Amino acid sequence: MVEYISPKLLQSAFHCPVCKTYSHQLWGKVFHLPESTKSATELFSVKSSTCARCEKVALWYKDIMLYPTFSSAPMPIEEMPEDVKSDFNEARNVVDASTRSAAALLRLAVQKLMPHLEQKGNNLNEDIGKLVKTGLPERVQESLDALRVIGNNAVHPVGLDIKDDRDTALKLFILVNTIIELTIGRKKLIDELYDKVPESSKEAIKKRDS
Repeated sequence: MVEYISPKLLQSAFHCPVCKTYSHQLWGKVFHLPESTKSATELFSVKSSTCARCEKVALWYKDIMLYPTFSSAPMPIEEMPEDVKSDFNEARNVVDASTRSAAALLRLAVQKLMPHLEQKGNNLNEDIGKLVKTGLPERVQESLDALRVIGNNAVHPVGLDIKDDRDTALKLFILVNTIIELTIGRKKLIDELYDKVPESSKEAIKKRDS
């Protein structure tokens, strides 16, 4: 999975909000030219960035992209189930306005992921514990618990409040994608490869394992 690089003011390269590819950015000044005069005035707080790939222009005010409208969060990976993707995308739409709302939605997305991992989905903490007993990798467990705890605290702050903590909120999106890649994505890859194994070889494998 290619790491998503969120657009930032004066950054030399990032994922373009228009063509979605990682590309070099050309930064420029913006001027205002009133129709009644021939004298242009530089708008010092406004900058423009032009994507070297699609050549589309974005306009920035201070460190905020005004146009086009975009989400600074990464896109969902292809293997993400549709019901999980719905909450993930809703979180993408609000993260730049409310990091707490995004974190709470991502926590909900992870809970909806549980039935896809053969868990009930009623109690996220219990589901994670059961997944650990079935051999869930430690890093995946830590990622799930991080999303669970931070998502809970986004609604009921107890020692941790991510309000205005945009960096942490964006990392939660990466965690969700990573969790799905390491569970559903890896399983899909293995299933596709194993399907190519001849039936005679599969029967021999079954006899060996029995």
